[in-house]
Formats: sequence, C-alpha cells, structure tokens
Amino acid sequence: MKILGILLALVLVTSIFGFSGFALAEDEPIEAAEPVEIEAEEIGDPGITPDSALWGLDRALERISLALTFNRAAKAKKGLAHAQERLLEVKVMIQERKMEAAEEAITEHGKAFGKAKKEIEEIEDGESEEGTKETLKEIMIVQDELEEHEDQMELVDEIVTQEIIPELPEDEAEEAKKIIARAIVNTEAVETQVITKKDNAKLMLKAITEKPEAEIEEEIEEIEEESGLNTGRKNRARKTIERARKKIKEIKEEENINLDEIEYQLDEVEESLEEDFEDVENVTEEVKEYGNNISRLARQLRIAKQEGNFTEAHQALVTAARSQHFAVLERVKENLPEHVREKFEEKIQAMRQKLEEKNLPAPGGKGKGQDGEEGNETEEEEDEPECTVDADCEEGQVCVEGECEESEDEGNQSE
Repeated sequence: MKILGILLALVLVTSIFGFSGFALAEDEPIEAAEPVEIEAEEIGDPGITPDSALWGLDRALERISLALTFNRAAKAKKGLAHAQERLLEVKVMIQERKMEAAEEAITEHGKAFGKAKKEIEEIEDGESEEGTKETLKEIMIVQDELEEHEDQMELVDEIVTQEIIPELPEDEAEEAKKIIARAIVNTEAVETQVITKKDNAKLMLKAITEKPEAEIEEEIEEIEEESGLNTGRKNRARKTIERARKKIKEIKEEENINLDEIEYQLDEVEESLEEDFEDVENVTEEVKEYGNNISRLARQLRIAKQEGNFTEAHQALVTAARSQHFAVLERVKENLPEHVREKFEEKIQAMRQKLEEKNLPAPGGKGKGQDGEEGNETEEEEDEPECTVDADCEEGQVCVEGECEESEDEGNQSE
C-alpha cells in the first residue's frame, strides 16, 4: 500500500507540473492553423500528443514504468519504444502545424534516447563464454527495437520531407526540417552505441573461446535467431511489402489499370522471406528497399497524373518494379544454402522466360538469339516497352507486345 501511495503521489505531482505549461497557454488563445492534408499512412498511432493536457501525465507514467524496470536491456528497449512514440508525435504535430508542441516532442525524443544510450553502456560485459553470449543476446534485443525505430524514422522523414514540408509556410518548413534533423541525429547516436557494444562483445567471445572466425559467426547467427532479431527483420521487411501492395491496389482500383504483374512480384518477394537464407540483415534490407521504392513509385504515379504525365510514370513504375524484383530474388539466391540454390535459380529463370515470351525485358536474362546466345535481339528486348496495357496508348490504339498499334478496326480502314 505504501508503494502504491508513493506511485500515485508521483503521478499526481508530475502531472500537475506537466499540465502547468498548457494551462498558461490556454490563457492566450490563438487561431489554429489549418493542418496539412496528406496521403494516409499506417505508421502507428502516437496516442496522447503534446498539445493535450494529459501529455504530462502520460510522460509521468512512462518514467514510473522505467523506474520499475531493472534489467538494463529491458530498460533500454522500453526507452526506445517511448522514443518511437515521441517520433510519431513529432510527425502529427508538424502536420497539424503545432511547431511548439513538435519541439516539445523532439526534446523528449532526445531525452528518451539519452537514457537508452546510458542503459546500453551499462549492460554488463560477460566474463565467460555463456556470460558473453547472454550479453550479445541482450544487445540484440535492444538492436531489434532500435531497427524498428529506424524504419519508422525513415518513413516519418519521407512523409514530412516530401508531403508536409512543401505545404508549409517558409518559416514553419525550416523549423520542421531542423526538428527532423534532430530526430535523425538522436537515432544515429544510439545506433553507434549499439554497434560498438555488439562488436566489443564479439571480440570478447572470440578471445574467451579462441574459436575460428567462421565458427564465431555461426554462433552469432544462432544468437540473432534466439533473440528474435532475425524474426523482427523479416517482419519489418514484410511490412514494407504489405504497404507497397496496399498502395498498388489503391492505384489499380482508382485508375482502372492493370498492375497484376507488380502485385505478383510483391507476392514473390514476400514468399522469398520464407527461405532459409543466410545474411538475414542484408537480404531483408534489400527487400525493404524494394518495398519502399515501389511505394515511392506509386506515390509518384499519383503526382504524375495531376501533372499530366501518367502514361510515362506508369511505364516507369512497371519497368523499375520488374528490374528491382529480379535484383532482390538474386540477392536471396546468393544467400541460400547450396542444396536449395539451384531450385531457386530455376524459379527465377522460369520468370525470365515468361517475360521473354511476352517480349518484355527480363533484367539479366538472355535474348532469343540462336542457341541462347546474346545478340542484337537482346539489346532490342532490353529497351523499355512503349506500353504494358491498352491504357498506356492513345485513343484508338491497343498495346501489342509492348508497342502501341492502331486497333484492328482502324488498321483495316488504313489499309
């Protein structure tokens, strides 16, 4: 009961101080600025934001939660989760043109990272093989949370920079840029700390066990699996693919265009994440880059429609998606064990063959020269198609093997 009373007192005192700034602000009401309208993005709900009188109470509860967490790694992980909430608050406050509230959020973002950094520094180094492995596992648990935050940071940066800032007055735009830059610096500082701590633990494990480098790396991979780091990486990669799939589906329905090929490619890349590949970090990073690029291209397609360049943008989207799709699958193949690599290669070649049969460019594939040798026809096939669907062509034309031609009726009239 005594502890409960202390906790309630702490909440009450902190919330009172937290509310005071907002009470003063309410004495001098100002006209609210119109928020910036942007394309909806599923990046998480920040919950209570700095413009709310309850924000101080929310911060107090977080501080109490941290105080009652005693494991260093768990404390750092929780601090990073709090920082992620502050990042989402920053995005919402900038979008709503509440720059003072955004400043408060980014200040708390920095404090959360500062506390997490301190906890990471104080994670005890193991003195035995088992102790060092446990240290590595704890660091990787923190690293998983940090990489989650980095993905959110990249998405928030893109939304604020490309969609919100261009719609803001010059002074607010400059302030928003500085706030986002602070968020990036905060993130990079902790990333450096995690990498350093992890590298030191690896060296310690090598010194204690005197095992060869290859064996140490195998054990590191096992710890990455046990800690959930690799699972988290794959899940984050799936999220980027799902986000891209959603954007492609929306455009497909809005514009009534055929984007089945891209949807199929996204499915193929997502399925590849089920493979038992090595170097999970690099493969998943490439998958995320692919998914994010498709999302960007889809966003650019909407802008192109407004500017009257829809056909060119549509063609660029299909061609770029095709090329990046094969690049990702090749990276997965390179990291597969030998006994499954050949089967995966057959799958890639079958996809290339399917494109060649449609007279569409298959990046990295061979042309239809005699005996499969590359020749002039290969160069022709690597040229970007003039169209992929009838909608890419002008009125009265249809898409035939990548080229716009007069429809059958009009062709007969010209003859």
